[in-house]
Amino acid sequence: MKLLFLKSLRTIRFNKIRYLGALVLIILSSALFTAFRTSGYSISNSLDAFWQEHRLADASFEINDNAGVNRFKSQDEELLEQYFDHAEKRYYADIKQNGVTLRLFSITEKLNIYQLKKGQAPQSSNQVLLDQSFADYHKIKINDHITINQHQAVVSGFFALPDYITVSANQNNITNDSDIFGLVLVKDINYWTDLYKTEYLVGLEGEKSYAQKDQIFKDFKQALQKRGYTPINWLESDLNSRVTSARGDISGFIEIGQILPIFILLVACFMLAIILNRQLLGEENVMGTLYAVGYAKKELLIHYLFLPFLLIALGTAVGGLSGYAFARALALIELSRYNFPVIVYAYNPLDMLIIFGIAFAMILPVMFFVVLNALKQPPLELMRGRGRRAKVSKIEKTAKIENLRFGLKFFIRDILRNFGRHMIMFLGMVISGMLLMIGLGILNSVNNIDNDIKKTYQYQHIYSFDSEIKFDQNEKGDDYFESIALAQFDGQYLKTNLRFVDADFKGITQRDKKTGKTIDYSTMIVSYSTAKHLGVKTGDKIKIIHKSLPFDDWEYEVEIISDYVLGDVIFFPKDILIEEFNKTYNTSFDNIYNVIISKTVLPDMEEADYTDIYDYLSKTIDQVLGALIAAILIIGVSAVLVAVALVYIIMDLVLEENKYNIALFKMFGYSSAKVNSLILNGGILFAAVGLILSYPLDLWFIGYILNRFTQGMSVMVNPVISWWTALIAFLAAATVYGLSRALAARRIAKVPIGEALKNNEQ
Repeated sequence: MKLLFLKSLRTIRFNKIRYLGALVLIILSSALFTAFRTSGYSISNSLDAFWQEHRLADASFEINDNAGVNRFKSQDEELLEQYFDHAEKRYYADIKQNGVTLRLFSITEKLNIYQLKKGQAPQSSNQVLLDQSFADYHKIKINDHITINQHQAVVSGFFALPDYITVSANQNNITNDSDIFGLVLVKDINYWTDLYKTEYLVGLEGEKSYAQKDQIFKDFKQALQKRGYTPINWLESDLNSRVTSARGDISGFIEIGQILPIFILLVACFMLAIILNRQLLGEENVMGTLYAVGYAKKELLIHYLFLPFLLIALGTAVGGLSGYAFARALALIELSRYNFPVIVYAYNPLDMLIIFGIAFAMILPVMFFVVLNALKQPPLELMRGRGRRAKVSKIEKTAKIENLRFGLKFFIRDILRNFGRHMIMFLGMVISGMLLMIGLGILNSVNNIDNDIKKTYQYQHIYSFDSEIKFDQNEKGDDYFESIALAQFDGQYLKTNLRFVDADFKGITQRDKKTGKTIDYSTMIVSYSTAKHLGVKTGDKIKIIHKSLPFDDWEYEVEIISDYVLGDVIFFPKDILIEEFNKTYNTSFDNIYNVIISKTVLPDMEEADYTDIYDYLSKTIDQVLGALIAAILIIGVSAVLVAVALVYIIMDLVLEENKYNIALFKMFGYSSAKVNSLILNGGILFAAVGLILSYPLDLWFIGYILNRFTQGMSVMVNPVISWWTALIAFLAAATVYGLSRALAARRIAKVPIGEALKNNEQ
């Protein structure tokens, strides 16, 4: 065994470039795997611990009684204790100044308890805590002075709230609004304003199914109505986008980090297979000699599997440690998007074992098959080097290529006799091409949302009245009523926004996803993103479980699926809402709305929350792109490394296999250009076809990545790869191929004619 070990070291020394290329890919895949998992699970586990330890409320709500009072009478507060295990008041007020809204919160002790991230808790009435993301955006530091409602405040520290991971005034918004909205925690809210509101936080103990929670909430709402209270701004934690968007994004982030390394490992597997196969062909006489002197097949099998095993062990160890070191930097992709609590980074050695197991399971079986296939020959045949002889396949025998010109015959025979090597080039270029196009393809797809915005939203100025319902005949613009609901289909639940619009509504234009025709609003319309996330198609029946409206559950058949991708939305004719509302409350209203959408900015709308939908969605795009830039760079660097390593090693193997032919061509007087063409052109066809096939595969993969990464944002991103992106990817691949070809041509020039005189059969 000592002899075999020394031979392994000698093999590494003489083939170090080839094995180094494979090692680099294993290191890269392991580093990405451990970095994504470490950063992703550290954020996820820190969030889960934060929500548990700081008691994320199961629901929050406000109330109004018949007199318009915003809180319970003292004798009715027992309702909270009757239905919930924990309940607490929280006071809040929105202070608008200089184009910025500051939402002041009182300190709670039972539910939605804040976490102090830096500094110290407020000790006096004029000391406040700011959310970290708002402070970072506005460059506010601890001990700085800020003005709040004409009072001077001292920033004593930064904090995070369990129900405001996304810092946004609107609970339906999916991106941080830290430029115009911030959270402030105060010791005494009366010191800052008298115009504050009361919201109630409630929590349930123990594990309860969604159906159990929903029933408790329904019973509680009915009890409120019996006592003359109307619940408003009802918000369950499972439906709060400020919470769910972060939860969904993190799971998508982790999943992406587990897919990309698999692609790179596939390329490494292909490369090692062809490297080892070529090595075995070159060492047939050595294998035969070792057989003859008494080494068993098992010993030789272990010997030839030692190198792949060493590469896997070394690559996963070095890559795993590098990934741990890189995890904090990678986490910034997510940390920049939310107001997370303090993240505790946990480095789990199990991640290295997992990627080692994946690499082991992918690479070693292939290597085992390659080695076993070589060792099945008897010792005498191995010593004679029969495996190095060209094997004429049945296809080549039946193909009538004798009358073709020599260059074409050589090209066809090279493909038929080295089909395995060419297939590895093909598969490798498919994966390399996908990686090359992914980065710019993601940019194309996200930027294409801007086209969807302009195509869909004809009016851009939106005024929302939150909990206030309007019943007058609005003449300022188109109006609609929006509420939160759950859509249920086949055991799946999806948070959706219901929009009740008039039949002639013009603010939003939609087209039938199948026919492409513009549709009106006289029937139920399910947005494409809703249909995709819920898994429904035309003709399916879905249940609508209302959360903002006191209606029984509805069941509707999906009539039309539109091309709307900017949120999980279901559109209904407003007549349905008016009829149901009048029946429930015994009224006779002709119009109901809580949102106005207009082409122009409307005057005298201070009571409403204003959103420029173009600016809001553009900001969403910017935040997504900002978060993805690092990932795009990682993918781009990975693509270049994969392409360079793959093409260089394939070229190196081609030269080694054809030394005899190169010398023979030179002996017959072929020019250098002709020799280069004969030897190096065999792989061009497979490389080109691989790159072309990577385009449609990349469209699917980009769509998968983006919609996993943005799953908490409830939008659907249509994958797009522009022609110039494809051109850049093809040019990059062609450049790598061309440089490798140029290096190979220089090595061809150095092959001596004497190679043709060597006897390759020992």
